Amino acid sequence: MRASVDSSAWFAASNVKDRHHLRASELLGEDFEFVTSTFVLVETWLLLQSKISFALERLGIAKVISFDADFLIYRFGANRDRAFEVMR
Repeated sequence: MRASVDSSAWFAASNVKDRHHLRASELLGEDFEFVTSTFVLVETWLLLQSKISFALERLGIAKVISFDADFLIYRFGANRDRAFEVMR
């Protein structure tokens, strides 16, 4: 069975402080074929970026597993002199 997923559900599942977090996580854990659109993905990204900000820095995580260059560019710390260790 298919289910379309809106940005509010993606956001709630990603944000443990959201009041719908548990229910969104349950629903997204069910056996559906999820369908969404590029507009929903962009809106979800903007919500996450504006509401949660960059959590890795706050959590003290300095190692990242990634295959894109975003983490190679990003600098953090008091003087923006720290970089992530990217593992590929």
